[in-house]
Amino acid sequence: MKEKKGISLITLVITIIVIIILAAAVILTLNNNNPIENAKEATFKSDVKTLQSELTMYIAKQTADTLGGFKAEELNLSETTTPKIEEILTSIKSSGLEGKVEVQNGKLVYTGTIEKEEKWFKEIMGETVVTPPEEEETEVTPGVPVADDTPYTTTNSDGGKDTAIIPQGFKVSEKEEEQTIETGLVVIAPDESEFVWVPVPENELNLFAEEDGTNDENGNPNMRGKLWEFTKDGPNTGTEIPYSSTGYREPDVVTDYDNDINNLNTINTILGISLKNATDLKTLMQKEYNEIYNSVKEYHGFYIGRYETGDLSKDKVVSKKGNEDIGDQTWYTMYAKEKKYATQLSGTKIKSNMIYGSQWNATMRWFAKSKDNNVSTYPVNAQNGVNANFSGSRKSTGSVGSVNNIYDMAGNVYDWTAESYFSSDRVVRGYYYDSDSDGWYSGFRGDYNPTRSLDLFGSRVGLYL
Repeated sequence: MKEKKGISLITLVITIIVIIILAAAVILTLNNNNPIENAKEATFKSDVKTLQSELTMYIAKQTADTLGGFKAEELNLSETTTPKIEEILTSIKSSGLEGKVEVQNGKLVYTGTIEKEEKWFKEIMGETVVTPPEEEETEVTPGVPVADDTPYTTTNSDGGKDTAIIPQGFKVSEKEEEQTIETGLVVIAPDESEFVWVPVPENELNLFAEEDGTNDENGNPNMRGKLWEFTKDGPNTGTEIPYSSTGYREPDVVTDYDNDINNLNTINTILGISLKNATDLKTLMQKEYNEIYNSVKEYHGFYIGRYETGDLSKDKVVSKKGNEDIGDQTWYTMYAKEKKYATQLSGTKIKSNMIYGSQWNATMRWFAKSKDNNVSTYPVNAQNGVNANFSGSRKSTGSVGSVNNIYDMAGNVYDWTAESYFSSDRVVRGYYYDSDSDGWYSGFRGDYNPTRSLDLFGSRVGLYL
């Protein structure tokens, strides 16, 4: 009987290897020539061609009907224009391009956010596809003053990028724990005063300020601050205070005191100007606030004094650790000296101001985002002796712990702001050294007449570009 022959082991192994090689080749081919992706690209480009043809025919007809009077470069079509884009480019509804293309200045443009579709669009429209080079970051060396206003970028805990602007003549702290924007970037001014960058993301600009319905002398909208109320152990992001022409508001005057020429002369003497009445002061503050808003809009942040303002009895104030001259002056003196501060610095274009309520609140929102519970709860619950001084007596600046590298925003002395209340009061924030725990939080708000000059009333400088 003849013995049956089977497949040898070697033959089997070779067969399996060949199958694997063929499978790998097929997979590679599919990856490099994905039929599904190719079909999507073909459909996309076909839809673009159809819309472009419809646009060309529409422009040609309008030109003929108006005997050449139709101006194609003035044609703009979108989902919100009149007429809407689907009324002219009728196939857009049945294509996959609805909401992704518009007509701008007579040309079909891609307005979507999908990178590969943008590439396909440019290819079909005959545009050159260019991959932009990565933007080079200007080197900022800690401890070395920058020669011009310079972007500075650090990586946050989510892996994203945060950017601040280092002002001309300023330098970044040499301490590693003071070099990250997310947790408190410290910069040092030419006079060695210290400030911390407060980020205001673009999507939070509408929480910072709004148009007040009037225009400045150049026809640009005047801005007013949006204000927020914080309560002890309440929401750490606060609740918005509706604007009131007689309640909390900024920038504005308190006529009961701002029409007193003696108070205005305090500002006049320090700043070398000639305010005559409250209207003049309102004009000055409105111009200042518009500048602050425009700077925050452009650079997405501002600087706040790392310490409560010191050397208040002297001609030039500072923001430095260990200063005890932080009270016993009126609001008028503090407002003027803090506004003058930046003009006394050498080699920089920065401007300064008494902190506004909307700047204070932006700082609270920044704190509230922190992954550190001691920071995120600071706007509504500060800890005596840990991150605030509520010991019952005033201490020198920086005597207790900081929050995001900023000291004493919850205690030590009240910080006057440029915010107004009624016709008689200016607003203070952050409570003072009192031992009553009801006020132990940095979002605290109080209001007093601006002529008071006690040891528990201080302030804090803001900087903007």
